[in-house]
Order: sequence, then C-alpha cells, then structure tokens
Amino acid sequence: VSFGAVWCLVASHQTRETLTYAITTPTGVSPMSLDTTASLCDVTTGDEAANDSPEPARGGEQPSVDGAESVTDAAVSPLPDPDRSEELPSEDEQELPSEDEQEQYRMRMAKLARQRPVEEEKQPSQFRRRIVGVAIIFLGLVLLSFLWAGYRAYDAYSNLQDAAAKVGELQAQVDDLKTVDPDIADVTLAQLQQFSGDAVSAVEDPIYRFWTLSPWLGANLDAVSEVAHTVDDLSVKVMPGLVQVVRILDPAKLAPVDGAINLAPIEQAAPVLVGADQAVRDALERMQAIDRGHLLDRVNGAIDELIGKLGTAGDVTALGKRATTLIPPMMGAGGPRTYLLVFQNLAELRATGGIFGSYLLVTADHGRISIADQEAASRSLGPFNPPISSGDPEIEAFYSDVIGRYPTSVNFSPDYPTAASLFQQMYTQQTGSSVDGVIATDPVALSYLLGATDGVDLGGGLRLDKSTAVKLLLSDVYQMFDADNGQAERDRFLEMATGKAFSAVMTKVSDPAAALAGMSKAYDERRILMWSAHPEEQAELVQTKLAGALETTADDPAEVGVFLNDGTGAKLDYYLRGSVAVSPGACGQMVVDVQLTSKVPTTGLSKYVLGLQLGGAPYVARTNVVIAAPAGGAVLQAKKDGDPAGLGTGTDHGRQVSAITVDLQPGQTVNLQFAITLGTGANPTFTPSGTIQPTVNLTPMAAPWKLAIEDLPACQAAAE
Repeated sequence: VSFGAVWCLVASHQTRETLTYAITTPTGVSPMSLDTTASLCDVTTGDEAANDSPEPARGGEQPSVDGAESVTDAAVSPLPDPDRSEELPSEDEQELPSEDEQEQYRMRMAKLARQRPVEEEKQPSQFRRRIVGVAIIFLGLVLLSFLWAGYRAYDAYSNLQDAAAKVGELQAQVDDLKTVDPDIADVTLAQLQQFSGDAVSAVEDPIYRFWTLSPWLGANLDAVSEVAHTVDDLSVKVMPGLVQVVRILDPAKLAPVDGAINLAPIEQAAPVLVGADQAVRDALERMQAIDRGHLLDRVNGAIDELIGKLGTAGDVTALGKRATTLIPPMMGAGGPRTYLLVFQNLAELRATGGIFGSYLLVTADHGRISIADQEAASRSLGPFNPPISSGDPEIEAFYSDVIGRYPTSVNFSPDYPTAASLFQQMYTQQTGSSVDGVIATDPVALSYLLGATDGVDLGGGLRLDKSTAVKLLLSDVYQMFDADNGQAERDRFLEMATGKAFSAVMTKVSDPAAALAGMSKAYDERRILMWSAHPEEQAELVQTKLAGALETTADDPAEVGVFLNDGTGAKLDYYLRGSVAVSPGACGQMVVDVQLTSKVPTTGLSKYVLGLQLGGAPYVARTNVVIAAPAGGAVLQAKKDGDPAGLGTGTDHGRQVSAITVDLQPGQTVNLQFAITLGTGANPTFTPSGTIQPTVNLTPMAAPWKLAIEDLPACQAAAE
C-alpha cells in the first residue's frame, strides 16, 4: 500500500508535467493521450478517486459544461506506437482536434485543477495519522517492557528474600548437625540455590538488562543484579563447603582419644575454609564497590544488610581458615612443640585475667599432648634483677618496671603478647630451655570444659566439675590451706587438681559437642589466650581474639577496654562484681560507665586471702581501673560517684591508657564515668558519619560482667 501511494505521488508529478507540455505544444502527440497516468493514479488511490471519475457520455451526448461526465474513450487518441514501421503522417496531414474536443479538454483540465488541491491536502493528514499510530505502538511497547522489567526486579527481590530465609535455616541446621539429620541441611542448601538461581535468572532477562542502561533507574537495577549474583555465588561456592566442613569437623572426630587429637579432619578442612574465606572476601569487595549515589533507600538498605552479613560470615570463615591452618603445625604435625600452659588466678586480678600462678610445661607431638613439668610461677621463676625489658619504654613508664621483675606482674598491661613474651623470657632465663609459645586459661574456662566430662574425684570428699571448679580453685583452697602452715600443701593440691582436670579434658570427654561449645564460650570471653614464638604464626594469631592484643591501628573506632589490676596484694577479687554501660556522648564521643561492687564478707577470711592489705584495712579491696581509649582516641575526663576525678595517663602500644584507683569496703559500690573520643585507628580521615556499634574488651573475672551497649548515632561536627 505504501508503495502504491508513492507511485501516485510520482504519477501526479508526471501528469502535471504532461499537462504543461500539452498546453505549450500546439502540435505533436495528442495531449489527451498523455492523461492516462492521472487516470491510473485515480484508480490506484482507491474509492475516493473512483467516485470522482465522470461517467461516460450516453448515446453520443456531450459531457456537461461543469465537467461532471468524463470524456469518452473514443475521444482520446491513442499514442503512436514507436514500433510501427509505417511512417507517421506529416505535420500538414495531422488532423487537429475539433473545437468540441478542445472544449472537453479545457473542461477536463479545469476539473483536475479543482480536484488536485483537495487530494494534495489529504496526503499530509494520512501521513500524520500513520506517524501517530506508530508512536502509540512504540510507546505501548516501551511501557510493556518497563512493566516487564519491574516484574523481573520484583521476582528477583522475592527470590532473594526467600534465599535469605533459607540461609538462616541452613545456619541453624549446620549449628545443630549433631542432633539433626545431615540430609536436612542438603535439602535446605538445594532450596537456597534454587532461590538464588531464580534471582539471577530474573536479572539476566534481556529486557531487564536493557533497562539497566537507563539513567537513575539503571543504577538501581544494576545494584539488584549485583546482589543477586553475589548471593548466588555464596550459595554455590561457599555454603556447600561450609556444610562439608561441619561434617568433617564433627566434634566426635575431634575429641581427644587417649590424650591425642586427630589432626586429619582439621587438615582436610583447611583448603575448603581457605576457599570459602576468599569467596566471602571477594563478595564483600563486590558489594562495597557498588556506586550508591543514586540508589533507592530500599536498595541501599538491602546492600547494607548484605554487607553486614558478609562481614559476620567473613569473621567466621577467617577464624576457621586460621584455626585449620595453624592447629596442625602448633599441635606438632611437623615435629614436637613445647608450650607453657599458664593458669590465671582470678582471685588476684591482672589486666588479661589474673596473676600467672601455676603453670604446666606441655609437649605436643602429632596431636598427642602430655605434661612434662608443673610449677608455681611465683616461687620457681622470679624475681628478676635487673628486670627483663619489654622493649617498650612507654609501657614500663606507665606500669613501672615490675612487669619485667615479677612473673605475677607481667600482665599488668592488657596486651597479652607483651605478657606472654616476658613470661617466656623469664622461663628461658631461669631454666635454659626455650618454648614455642605460651597459652593462658583460667578456672572458669576449665569449668566450661569439665562440663563435657564426668568430673574429677580429688579425694577427701572433694570433686572437681563444672559447678565446683571456680569456687574450689579460687576460694575454698585458701581456706583449706592457710599461708601460715599450708603453702606447700596448697601448691601440691593445686598441682594435683589441675593435673587431673587436664587429664580428664584430654582423655575422658563424654560429650564432644559440649567441649567444643565450652571452648567457643571461653574464646568469646577472652579466657583462652595464645602467643606463638614463631613470627609467621603470631602474625595470624594477632588477627583473632586468641592473641589478646592491644592493637595500635585497630579498625574499630569505638573499641574501648576496661581492665582491672589488683592493688591490694590479696585474693579478694573472687568477690568482685562489675558492669559496663556504653552510651552516646557529644558528637564524636561516647560515655563509658563502670560500676564495681565488692561482695567481700566482713569476717572469716584467711590471712593469705586478706594479703598485704594495701587498701588500708583487712577487708578493703583496692582496684586499679585502666581505660584503654580507641586507637587514635582519648579519655577526656572522669567522674567518680558523680564528682570529677583525677586520672593517671600513659601510652600502651600507641593507645592512650588512663588509670584510676578505687577502694571498696565490703558491700560498697563505686560508679565511674569516662567521656571518651572516638578513634581514627587504621583510617586517619575517619569521621563518625554513620551509626557505630561500640566494642568493649574486659578483664575476665570469676563472675561474668554485665554489659549494656548502645549504638552511637551519626553526626557531622567531628568531621569539621
């Protein structure tokens, strides 16, 4: 149809040229014979042209003057045939049109002149209608594609929500594989992969991908696509490995048997966890690389949530990777290792827990652990004169040189690598033997592990188990063996008790899952600390809580420490209770409230428990409270029971540390309040532009701390 319309336009132009030629040419071909093109156009343009054609004259009647009837076919002379061989008649022989024919011709031309403007006016109108129709169709297709892209985005979002739910289910099932059929985890994993795969299919739709090219909207669709691909990668590359690792690291397979730990499952799990950790790190970098300048709040929120979950998952995979790569060599897979296993006495507090009391020298050879020696640190190692140097003059200036003089004072600093290194040097200088590391624990952690055993019979009606260990080792023993007549007997009793407890944990574990849970709890509470004399191993340990390190460039701008050092020279800290509350302060600051309460009885304690009585009276507990500001932050002021209080200030591993001394009467409570600025840590340009969750590191005590931590809101003033 379009081709016919174009032909009509061309034909009309030709007709005009023909008419002009006929009018200006008095002789030659009959002008009527050249009008057939116009007739052809009238025919091809449809009914309208056909209706305008004049009817042929009837019975030889002449057409009317107004041209209502058309010229008869007989009146139109045919064109000369160029193929005819006969000679055309000469100009004189040619017959001229009659006057009637000329009149008919003029009438015909007049009618054509009247009709042509109307026909010409109709052509643009039809063209406009066609353009409008095409535009409507185009816009309709655009709208449909937009709606389809929106549907696919909703489809991806719904599948991602379902995938998130399955991740939660899978985590719970993995944590409880000891009681749940492992096949259930496989079913949940398959469902997770189905949802994540459907989300990827939605964002890979060609129409969806087309709309990602659009401004503003495209950025949001691209972000959803990145989230979908990231979740799918995790479900395919990470989660199957973690399910496999949980099966490999079955607590029943890891439980010590005849004093030896099976290292094979740990070595088997190591490469899987290394790969999983790298995949999580890659996913986190992918999410952090998204340009979020033009994203909707809901999309931004989803990305923030995923980044948070990836960070948590990264902490788990990193710890698993380090554990499975460090444990085999540290347990003697490559040759025998020797360690000092120190028991921190929580009845006399030090920043890392308690004084380094009795210790064991243990050997580890291909997973088999045995006791080589056992001593009391205070009576077998010190004191040292001159003191051993910590290598940090600022530490010695703040805590004094006692940290290098007495084995029981090496951990006045909350930095465990400093304390362990000093203790190792003291042992080597005194015995001439070197060790591969120092491991510290306490009676509370021991009680967690004893919960996986049937307990230990100590004789004389005494039993050491999860419910009796803390009280027996931190309080009762001092009533049973007073300093005046029982120091040697107390040492022998403690050696016997700790030795039997160690043997039970290594050989008589009846509930491996409970033992693993106990170790995890002790780890979270900083009751198990480890230092390696091998630099490459220590570099990995320092990235975990096991190191107990006070980092100079910590990544957490709100990481604060509340540490306690006994100042009484006694064993009264078994009765100490504490709580810490962190709340927002001025912009870029936080307020840390510390409450200490003494539960010391007013009578009945032995002389050894009352100790040196440096608090001024027999039952008064003196405690030095040390606040470690965040890396790059500072303690601005302190209050004691609402009144301004003075602080002693120094530096420990580049962190500002401030100390205040409190004396507690039996039953007394003291409230301390500190205003602390946030730190810059590893990021010197840090400003608190987003919500921050503070982290509090504490000295482990016999009784657990009570914690209340509020998030710190975003503010702008600190950025100026």
